[in-house]
Amino acid sequence: CSREHTQNRSAPVVLPAGSHLWMFWDKGEADLRSHGDRHGSKYSLAWKCYTYWRALNPDLQIHLLDKETASAWSPEYRNLLDRDLPVQLMADVLRLDLLSLYGGVWTDVTVCPLHPLGGRLLDGTADFFMWHGPHLSSKSSFHKGVCTSPHSSSLNLHDNNRSSPPLEFGSFLVDNWFLVAPKTQNPLVEIWLAALLNTIQQLGDGSTPGQDYVYHLPHCVFTHLYADNNFVRMRYDAVSSCDVGYCQHNSNGVEFCEGLTSPCPREGAFLNEGADTTPDPLKLMYKGVSALAHMNWNAYDAYIKQVG
Repeated sequence: CSREHTQNRSAPVVLPAGSHLWMFWDKGEADLRSHGDRHGSKYSLAWKCYTYWRALNPDLQIHLLDKETASAWSPEYRNLLDRDLPVQLMADVLRLDLLSLYGGVWTDVTVCPLHPLGGRLLDGTADFFMWHGPHLSSKSSFHKGVCTSPHSSSLNLHDNNRSSPPLEFGSFLVDNWFLVAPKTQNPLVEIWLAALLNTIQQLGDGSTPGQDYVYHLPHCVFTHLYADNNFVRMRYDAVSSCDVGYCQHNSNGVEFCEGLTSPCPREGAFLNEGADTTPDPLKLMYKGVSALAHMNWNAYDAYIKQVG
């Protein structure tokens, strides 16, 4: 495995019945449903994914929040409503605040499940989980540099001249499209949220990704926390045994991703197997339009009925 002290991982935690499953579509459920009827819509799959989460997890409290209901549930989201900030950045704050206050699972609406949330999916997650990818090479600077632009009027998260986090501390790409924190006030979530809010506070209204801050701002913030904060690094190192984040992404996953406690993949095992046309039960979930571009949705519907 790429991280040696994962053998001291915490015991698995089962997601209790009645736990929260959080999703967000700022324009509401009716608008999301309408995308399912629009041929060629980028988000036509999102409605399908939402219905699959509901079908597979009848014991969970499933919330599809919109702008109004999100502001009712999340004070940190509500506090940012008067700011001129992109909806994606608002959603980044929302997911962490919800997990901090109420616990549960966050999933983007473009994530399609293949199994219920339960023992198999959550094996080895300890009290927190998110997907992460392989360690970045020394030439990769996107997620190791400052998180806000030195050309903007905002303050940088770190001084422009600070050195990159040491590679041995794991400057790796993390993803926040699927997060698990069964209990409230998870310390990783709390620290991450505080750091993200501090960074956003330094951004001016009207700030745009790619110009005033990196597009994946929360990922960048977490990477700095992992490099600089001993507690965060040790706590997150106890989460997952392998760098398997992109198993569910890009070329639609590979079979070694069938479980979080599976043996680590061999070197170079990220295979380009092509997009699935029918659901692969060895995988955990699919993420994004490209992963589902060739999916036979009638076959997926039948699969969900069988598994559910």
